[in-house]
Amino acid sequence: MFARSLAQTAASTPHVSLLGLSYRPGIIDYAIVALFLWRYVRAPIALYQMPTTSFNPNMRLVSDDETIDADVRAFIDKTEQALRSSGFGDPQHIAISQASPLPALESLLENPTTGDLANVVGMLQKNATTMSPVVSAVTFRSAFADGTLLQTSNSTHAGYWPDQPTHRNVVLPKVRDPAELYRLHRARVSQKAASVTQSPLTRGATPQHRLAYATRQFLDSTNFLIGCGYRKRSTKGVRLTARGATLTAWRRLFPWKQIGERQRERAAANVMRLV
Repeated sequence: MFARSLAQTAASTPHVSLLGLSYRPGIIDYAIVALFLWRYVRAPIALYQMPTTSFNPNMRLVSDDETIDADVRAFIDKTEQALRSSGFGDPQHIAISQASPLPALESLLENPTTGDLANVVGMLQKNATTMSPVVSAVTFRSAFADGTLLQTSNSTHAGYWPDQPTHRNVVLPKVRDPAELYRLHRARVSQKAASVTQSPLTRGATPQHRLAYATRQFLDSTNFLIGCGYRKRSTKGVRLTARGATLTAWRRLFPWKQIGERQRERAAANVMRLV
């Protein structure tokens, strides 16, 4: 039935003039357009049908004697060592999973001299073959007296959600050296601090305070997405709204994906020119 409809449409379509040439679209042309448009319908439906997630992230402190996946541990150790040389103190390890060995770990660090915070995340990637077995991201944060929060990250999974109004986010996925990423972040901070006073951030003095800080970060992000209509509360937790599923899916499709990528690349290029 669908094929017959396409054939009838193609047969009834008049010739189109393109670059001085006469051309009448055929059934293949209409099939390509139909498949392209179908992705804009099917992708949001698939996201909307995803299961509800817990509003409470159930974060917990990780003890020194817990077993962590070897690849995740290697990444976290190497990154923490580089950040210590940049002035950051001892890390606080946080996890959600109860599995052993732990497949994912977050490290929260503070630079007492600059008042900057760093989040380091390493997560085991299932069924990894040619790519790295660990999905990783390093993010630096600095706050200012006007309420602005500068964030510089090398995450490769940015762009699916809108940024909070007071956040100024720049993503540099090609900068894998954490020390170099921090140098670029500090260049952004110096530029901003020329006109607005920096407000030092702290993760807290005790492990429990640091856990509360990490939990608050997660809840603030979730509440923002609820507030802008991307997510909604349910009796079982939080799930995507129809609006959130649609916009999130479309951000991953042509041409919005490419537009977002170009915007992030321009912002990254502006940061690279600071040093």
